[in-house]
Amino acid sequence: MKFPSQEYLGALVSALNFYKGVLEYRGTGFLGWQIQSRAAETVQGQINQALGRICKSESIKTVGASRTDAGVHARMQWVRMEIPLDIDPDALMRGLNSLLPATISFLKIECCSPSFHPIRDAGKKEYHYLFSSQSQLSPFWVDLIAHYPHALDLSKMQAAAALFIGQHDFANFYCTGSETPTTERTIYLSEITNVSSLDVGGVVIPEHYLFKVAGNGFLKQMVRLLIGAIWEVGRGRVSLEELAHAISLQTEGKIGVVAPPQGLYLKSIGG
Repeated sequence: MKFPSQEYLGALVSALNFYKGVLEYRGTGFLGWQIQSRAAETVQGQINQALGRICKSESIKTVGASRTDAGVHARMQWVRMEIPLDIDPDALMRGLNSLLPATISFLKIECCSPSFHPIRDAGKKEYHYLFSSQSQLSPFWVDLIAHYPHALDLSKMQAAAALFIGQHDFANFYCTGSETPTTERTIYLSEITNVSSLDVGGVVIPEHYLFKVAGNGFLKQMVRLLIGAIWEVGRGRVSLEELAHAISLQTEGKIGVVAPPQGLYLKSIGG
């Protein structure tokens, strides 16, 4: 078998142009970030289709920093775009935003090195999870905030959240479905507060709970399982000691439900 020469590979790379995009999106109605067979129903699929129209080519490749699930929102997402077109970044952003649905919007695009990788270079990610325990939730908020209509003890939930801080093996707090070399992650921030109101992209969310968690990376549905465990502690159905045992792998298995996606936001990404 004859392999391509280094000169050929170098020419191929030089024919491509690399851009880093920062975008936000409302995950309602999408099957998540990751492109699937129904490409138009994913955020990445929408971006690829728009890039194809701008470049008049199918030689498009994109990589996102986080594979958000169906219904999950992003206030900041990174994406690397490889396209066979040399175009001013601002012009590319205007073109993309004119072709994308109103629920996806690029905030910034800049040229980047081929070595830039959104997943590897995202040293820290922060997620926010919004939920209400009120008996009834307004239909105007149902796709922006999770509804968990049960009596909850805030102090217990705060103590539960604090247990996740540090480096742990989160084998009990993720769902299989994507390959990962290790289930160890380091959590820098994990706290829960009661918020009177919050402006989310111009929409004011009424009183609710806000869970903030930041780490060097997250496993599939990990944040939603952390919330599920916190809920169990807040309801008094799981003790702090039982949660600590699950975190330290003294016990095996999930101790809470996978919380719904509606309240989850990829808040920020940092190098």
